[in-house]
Amino acid sequence: MWRTEDLMDDAAFPAPPRDHAFVDFILDNMPDNFPDWPNHRFELRLRVILGPTGDLTMISRVKNVNTDGNPFTFKFAYHTYFSVSDIMATQVEGLETVDYVDYLNDHERFTEGPNPITFENEVDKVYLNTPDVITVRDRERRRTYTIHKDANLPEIGKDFFNYIHTLLCRIYICNELFNKTCVDKSVFFLFSLVVWNPWDLEARRMSDFGDIEYREMVCVEAAAVESEITLNPDQEWTGTQRLSVEQF
Repeated sequence: MWRTEDLMDDAAFPAPPRDHAFVDFILDNMPDNFPDWPNHRFELRLRVILGPTGDLTMISRVKNVNTDGNPFTFKFAYHTYFSVSDIMATQVEGLETVDYVDYLNDHERFTEGPNPITFENEVDKVYLNTPDVITVRDRERRRTYTIHKDANLPEIGKDFFNYIHTLLCRIYICNELFNKTCVDKSVFFLFSLVVWNPWDLEARRMSDFGDIEYREMVCVEAAAVESEITLNPDQEWTGTQRLSVEQF
């Protein structure tokens, strides 16, 4: 379904610095046996960038290319599963005092406490209006994964990110202030962050998940899932995530 495509002439994907490798993908059709996606035409473009220090950046753009005038609605998440030595020796930092929706508690809304998140049982939460930088700390391996989403991408290059940020802000302002007379596009960002670990009981119920694999993984992913994204024809949504790792 995915295919590679050269996006060098696409203004939404300016070339990264020369010491970064990258590849562009496009997904613009779904098979007939994909029942969960209605009959809408779309383009999902993805640029994957590998930096010289091993940082991995993903820039995703979804565009409504319906010709019948119909909008469509969707949600989005980067499914980033991190390998850890022991889930009980792992903590997530940066979400202290942030509001979240607990999917294991009837989707009720709570506020996280003042300490980093640790794991003792199943977790399935969506944190709202989150900071741009979140870390996953593996205390046994002395390793830190960092999730940079949208507005904090220093390794990509300041000039490169400023170009994207200026372009997207200009498009958004034109939409909001001038009733789409400048550019007929809409740009949204990844305000949410999902934290998930199935623990033992749920892991056993999952056909594609090993019974004890929950012990050595945690999912922390930038997302737009609590508020659905609606795009009218020719409108676009863009989200970005960068992952880095270092020892401490």
